[in-house]
Amino acid sequence: MNFFKKIICCSQLLLILNTPMASACQLTFATPLIEPHFWESQNQYQGIAVDFLNLLAAKSGCAISYQAKPWKRVMHEMQQGKVDLTIGFYAANRESFARYSHSEFGEYAFYLFTRADVEPVTDIKTLFTEKKRVLFLKNWFLGKLKPEIESEPKFAMPIDSIKQGIKLLLNDRAYAMLSPKTNALYSFKKMRVTEQIIINSDKLEALNQYLIFSKASVSDEVYQRLDSAMTQIIDSGEMQRILRSYTHLKP
Repeated sequence: MNFFKKIICCSQLLLILNTPMASACQLTFATPLIEPHFWESQNQYQGIAVDFLNLLAAKSGCAISYQAKPWKRVMHEMQQGKVDLTIGFYAANRESFARYSHSEFGEYAFYLFTRADVEPVTDIKTLFTEKKRVLFLKNWFLGKLKPEIESEPKFAMPIDSIKQGIKLLLNDRAYAMLSPKTNALYSFKKMRVTEQIIINSDKLEALNQYLIFSKASVSDEVYQRLDSAMTQIIDSGEMQRILRSYTHLKP
Protein backbone atom coordinates (compact mmCIF):
# COMPACT_ATOMS: atom_id res chain seq x y z
CA MET A 1 0.00 0.00 0.00
CA ASN A 2 1.56 3.32 -1.03
CA PHE A 3 1.72 6.44 1.10
CA PHE A 4 -1.38 8.16 -0.39
CA LYS A 5 -3.56 5.05 -0.01
CA LYS A 6 -2.52 4.83 3.63
CA ILE A 7 -3.61 8.44 4.18
CA ILE A 8 -7.02 7.77 2.56
CA CYS A 9 -7.60 4.63 4.65
CA CYS A 10 -6.63 6.42 7.86
CA SER A 11 -8.94 9.35 7.01
CA GLN A 12 -11.87 6.99 6.43
CA LEU A 13 -11.18 5.20 9.71
CA LEU A 14 -11.07 8.48 11.63
CA LEU A 15 -14.36 9.55 10.02
CA ILE A 16 -16.03 6.33 11.17
CA LEU A 17 -14.61 6.60 14.68
CA ASN A 18 -15.73 10.22 15.00
CA THR A 19 -19.28 9.56 13.82
CA PRO A 20 -21.33 9.64 17.07
CA MET A 21 -22.48 6.02 17.46
CA ALA A 22 -23.79 5.91 13.88
CA SER A 23 -24.56 2.19 13.98
CA ALA A 24 -24.77 1.59 17.74
CA CYS A 25 -27.42 4.20 18.52
CA GLN A 26 -30.36 3.60 16.20
CA LEU A 27 -33.37 3.47 18.51
CA THR A 28 -37.08 2.74 18.07
CA PHE A 29 -39.71 4.54 20.14
CA ALA A 30 -43.26 3.18 20.29
CA THR A 31 -46.46 4.25 22.05
CA PRO A 32 -50.22 4.40 21.36
CA LEU A 33 -51.65 7.28 19.33
CA ILE A 34 -53.15 10.04 21.46
CA GLU A 35 -53.11 13.80 21.00
CA PRO A 36 -51.30 15.94 22.02
CA HIS A 37 -48.61 13.44 22.98
CA PHE A 38 -48.22 11.35 19.85
CA TRP A 39 -50.22 11.26 16.64
CA GLU A 40 -49.79 10.94 12.89
CA SER A 41 -50.62 13.58 10.29
CA GLN A 42 -49.65 13.56 6.60
CA ASN A 43 -47.49 10.45 7.16
CA GLN A 44 -45.49 12.16 9.89
CA TYR A 45 -45.57 11.65 13.64
CA GLN A 46 -46.17 14.74 15.75
CA GLY A 47 -46.74 15.71 19.35
CA ILE A 48 -45.09 16.44 22.67
CA ALA A 49 -43.25 13.11 22.71
CA VAL A 50 -41.88 13.66 19.19
CA ASP A 51 -40.70 17.21 19.93
CA PHE A 52 -38.95 15.99 23.08
CA LEU A 53 -37.38 12.94 21.45
CA ASN A 54 -36.15 14.90 18.42
CA LEU A 55 -34.40 17.25 20.85
CA LEU A 56 -33.05 14.28 22.81
CA ALA A 57 -31.72 12.71 19.61
CA ALA A 58 -29.92 15.92 18.66
CA LYS A 59 -28.31 16.26 22.09
CA SER A 60 -27.31 12.60 22.43
CA GLY A 61 -26.20 11.83 18.87
CA CYS A 62 -28.69 8.98 18.58
CA ALA A 63 -31.22 8.44 15.79
CA ILE A 64 -34.78 7.75 16.94
CA SER A 65 -37.54 6.33 14.74
CA TYR A 66 -41.24 6.20 15.68
CA GLN A 67 -43.95 3.56 15.70
CA ALA A 68 -47.58 3.60 16.84
CA LYS A 69 -48.64 0.46 18.73
CA PRO A 70 -51.11 -0.60 21.44
CA TRP A 71 -49.66 -0.39 24.95
CA LYS A 72 -49.65 -4.14 25.64
CA ARG A 73 -47.75 -4.74 22.42
CA VAL A 74 -45.24 -2.02 23.31
CA MET A 75 -44.53 -3.74 26.63
CA HIS A 76 -44.25 -7.16 24.98
CA GLU A 77 -41.82 -5.90 22.33
CA MET A 78 -39.71 -4.05 24.91
CA GLN A 79 -39.12 -7.39 26.61
CA GLN A 80 -37.92 -8.79 23.27
CA GLY A 81 -35.80 -5.74 22.44
CA LYS A 82 -37.86 -4.88 19.35
CA VAL A 83 -38.89 -1.57 20.95
CA ASP A 84 -36.13 0.43 22.64
CA LEU A 85 -37.98 3.36 24.20
CA THR A 86 -41.40 4.42 25.39
CA ILE A 87 -42.91 6.86 27.91
CA GLY A 88 -44.98 5.70 30.86
CA PHE A 89 -45.53 5.43 34.60
CA TYR A 90 -43.29 3.53 36.97
CA ALA A 91 -44.30 -0.07 37.66
CA ALA A 92 -42.13 -2.42 39.70
CA ASN A 93 -43.09 -5.45 37.60
CA ARG A 94 -41.39 -3.92 34.57
CA GLU A 95 -37.97 -3.69 36.18
CA SER A 96 -37.08 -7.17 34.96
CA PHE A 97 -36.96 -5.90 31.36
CA ALA A 98 -36.92 -2.07 31.58
CA ARG A 99 -35.04 0.85 33.11
CA TYR A 100 -36.42 4.29 33.89
CA SER A 101 -34.95 7.74 33.34
CA HIS A 102 -33.80 9.54 36.48
CA SER A 103 -35.62 12.71 35.42
CA GLU A 104 -39.38 12.82 35.09
CA PHE A 105 -40.73 13.28 31.58
CA GLY A 106 -43.75 15.08 32.96
CA GLU A 107 -46.67 14.93 35.32
CA TYR A 108 -49.95 13.28 34.39
CA ALA A 109 -52.11 15.50 36.61
CA PHE A 110 -55.89 15.27 36.92
CA TYR A 111 -58.21 18.20 37.56
CA LEU A 112 -61.93 18.86 37.28
CA PHE A 113 -62.92 21.21 34.44
CA THR A 114 -66.21 23.09 34.20
CA ARG A 115 -67.84 25.93 32.32
CA ALA A 116 -66.52 29.27 33.51
CA ASP A 117 -69.94 30.40 34.74
CA VAL A 118 -70.63 27.66 37.34
CA GLU A 119 -69.85 27.50 41.05
CA PRO A 120 -66.39 26.36 42.14
CA VAL A 121 -65.86 22.61 42.49
CA THR A 122 -64.79 21.10 45.81
CA ASP A 123 -64.29 17.43 45.00
CA ILE A 124 -65.87 14.53 43.12
CA LYS A 125 -67.72 13.09 46.13
CA THR A 126 -69.40 16.43 46.83
CA LEU A 127 -70.58 16.63 43.23
CA PHE A 128 -72.02 13.13 43.50
CA THR A 129 -73.76 14.07 46.76
CA GLU A 130 -75.27 17.09 44.98
CA LYS A 131 -76.36 14.73 42.16
CA LYS A 132 -74.18 16.45 39.58
CA ARG A 133 -72.83 14.50 36.64
CA VAL A 134 -69.06 14.08 36.26
CA LEU A 135 -67.54 13.04 32.93
CA PHE A 136 -64.45 10.84 32.79
CA LEU A 137 -62.39 9.45 29.91
CA LYS A 138 -63.28 5.85 29.20
CA ASN A 139 -60.41 3.32 29.20
CA TRP A 140 -57.91 5.88 30.54
CA PHE A 141 -55.73 5.14 33.56
CA LEU A 142 -57.20 7.11 36.48
CA GLY A 143 -54.85 6.08 39.29
CA LYS A 144 -56.38 6.36 42.77
CA LEU A 145 -59.44 8.16 41.31
CA LYS A 146 -60.76 5.01 39.65
CA PRO A 147 -62.61 3.58 42.69
CA GLU A 148 -64.00 7.02 43.48
CA ILE A 149 -65.45 7.31 39.98
CA GLU A 150 -66.74 3.73 39.99
CA SER A 151 -68.46 4.26 43.35
CA GLU A 152 -71.27 6.27 41.77
CA PRO A 153 -72.10 4.93 38.28
CA LYS A 154 -75.34 6.92 38.19
CA PHE A 155 -73.52 10.26 38.08
CA ALA A 156 -70.15 9.21 36.59
CA MET A 157 -70.48 9.28 32.81
CA PRO A 158 -67.78 7.73 30.57
CA ILE A 159 -66.80 9.64 27.43
CA ASP A 160 -64.70 8.67 24.42
CA SER A 161 -62.83 11.96 24.05
CA ILE A 162 -62.27 15.38 25.59
CA LYS A 163 -63.95 16.88 22.52
CA GLN A 164 -67.12 14.98 23.39
CA GLY A 165 -66.82 16.15 27.00
CA ILE A 166 -66.49 19.80 25.97
CA LYS A 167 -69.70 19.59 23.95
CA LEU A 168 -71.58 18.00 26.87
CA LEU A 169 -70.34 20.67 29.29
CA LEU A 170 -71.26 23.54 26.96
CA ASN A 171 -74.72 22.04 26.39
CA ASP A 172 -75.26 21.70 30.16
CA ARG A 173 -75.41 17.91 29.97
CA ALA A 174 -72.83 17.54 32.73
CA TYR A 175 -71.37 19.67 35.50
CA ALA A 176 -67.68 18.74 35.40
CA MET A 177 -65.12 16.74 33.43
CA LEU A 178 -62.22 14.84 34.97
CA SER A 179 -59.16 14.97 32.73
CA PRO A 180 -55.37 15.21 32.69
CA LYS A 181 -54.41 18.90 32.50
CA THR A 182 -52.27 18.96 29.36
CA ASN A 183 -54.73 16.91 27.32
CA ALA A 184 -57.63 19.14 28.33
CA LEU A 185 -55.84 22.47 27.76
CA TYR A 186 -54.65 21.30 24.34
CA SER A 187 -58.23 20.43 23.35
CA PHE A 188 -59.57 23.75 24.68
CA LYS A 189 -57.04 25.63 22.55
CA LYS A 190 -57.80 23.52 19.48
CA MET A 191 -61.58 24.01 19.87
CA ARG A 192 -61.23 27.69 20.84
CA VAL A 193 -63.05 27.39 24.15
CA THR A 194 -60.27 28.57 26.47
CA GLU A 195 -62.52 31.30 27.90
CA GLN A 196 -65.53 29.01 28.31
CA ILE A 197 -64.02 25.95 30.00
CA ILE A 198 -61.70 26.36 33.00
CA ILE A 199 -59.76 24.39 35.60
CA ASN A 200 -62.10 24.47 38.57
CA SER A 201 -60.54 22.28 41.25
CA ASP A 202 -57.34 21.54 43.07
CA LYS A 203 -55.10 18.78 41.70
CA LEU A 204 -56.86 15.49 42.38
CA GLU A 205 -54.22 13.01 41.25
CA ALA A 206 -50.71 13.20 39.80
CA LEU A 207 -48.67 10.42 38.25
CA ASN A 208 -45.08 10.94 37.18
CA GLN A 209 -44.05 9.77 33.72
CA TYR A 210 -40.60 8.58 32.70
CA LEU A 211 -38.68 7.62 29.61
CA ILE A 212 -38.50 3.81 29.71
CA PHE A 213 -35.58 1.89 28.16
CA SER A 214 -35.49 -1.76 27.09
CA LYS A 215 -32.77 -3.70 28.90
CA ALA A 216 -32.68 -6.17 26.01
CA SER A 217 -31.64 -3.64 23.38
CA VAL A 218 -30.29 -0.45 25.00
CA SER A 219 -26.72 -0.71 26.26
CA ASP A 220 -25.51 0.85 29.51
CA GLU A 221 -23.52 3.44 27.56
CA VAL A 222 -26.48 4.51 25.43
CA TYR A 223 -28.79 4.54 28.47
CA GLN A 224 -26.39 6.81 30.37
CA ARG A 225 -25.99 9.10 27.39
CA LEU A 226 -29.72 9.56 26.82
CA ASP A 227 -30.50 9.82 30.52
CA SER A 228 -27.92 12.59 30.90
CA ALA A 229 -29.24 14.45 27.82
CA MET A 230 -32.78 14.18 29.16
CA THR A 231 -31.73 15.72 32.49
CA GLN A 232 -30.19 18.65 30.58
CA ILE A 233 -33.45 19.17 28.66
CA ILE A 234 -35.53 19.15 31.86
CA ASP A 235 -33.16 21.36 33.87
CA SER A 236 -32.82 23.95 31.10
CA GLY A 237 -36.59 24.48 30.87
CA GLU A 238 -36.77 23.22 27.28
CA MET A 239 -39.26 20.51 28.22
CA GLN A 240 -41.55 23.05 29.88
CA ARG A 241 -41.46 25.19 26.73
CA ILE A 242 -42.50 22.19 24.63
CA LEU A 243 -45.44 21.46 26.95
CA ARG A 244 -46.63 25.05 27.00
CA SER A 245 -46.52 25.30 23.20
CA TYR A 246 -49.46 22.86 23.08
CA THR A 247 -51.69 24.91 25.38
CA HIS A 248 -52.92 28.48 25.59
CA LEU A 249 -50.81 29.15 28.70
CA LYS A 250 -48.02 31.66 28.21
CA PRO A 251 -44.38 30.65 28.96
